[in-house]
Amino acid sequence: MKKILCLLIIGVSIFSLIGCSEKSEVNVAVEDIFSEIEKEIDFKGLTEVNLKNEEMLKVNKQIVKSYKINLENVEEGIIKCPMINLAAEEIVIIKAKDKSKVSLIKETLKDHVQKQLKAYENYVPKNYDLVKNHILKAEGKYIMLVISEHGEKIEKIFDNTLNNN
Repeated sequence: MKKILCLLIIGVSIFSLIGCSEKSEVNVAVEDIFSEIEKEIDFKGLTEVNLKNEEMLKVNKQIVKSYKINLENVEEGIIKCPMINLAAEEIVIIKAKDKSKVSLIKETLKDHVQKQLKAYENYVPKNYDLVKNHILKAEGKYIMLVISEHGEKIEKIFDNTLNNN
């Protein structure tokens, strides 16, 4: 009887510890992710659009419109892109309002990449290759699109920033 009671107590203890050890949801400000990236990579020449700054959205409404992102699905986000389409480099990091919106936002960004591929296909081969080698990924409620020669480095910083918080 004592052995059974001991095993029962040990079992309950183990299940309690497992239940308490669940990883909490990552909560990092998109601006903080960009700050970490900008410590190593210079985004000179790119315009920044904060998707939750009403004044910035008014000034840059054409940029926001070109991405076709439904802002109702966005908790926060930043787009860094060229003002004119002579350069292809861009980085987008968005935190969705909830996980159910991540696939919608990711699909919208995938459509944006396809549009960029068509635009550069017969126009600027170097830009076409850059867009073709884009990185589009989601981690929890965060979505990142990178079109840059520094894509892998940016992805590593993005991952490290989310995983260390």
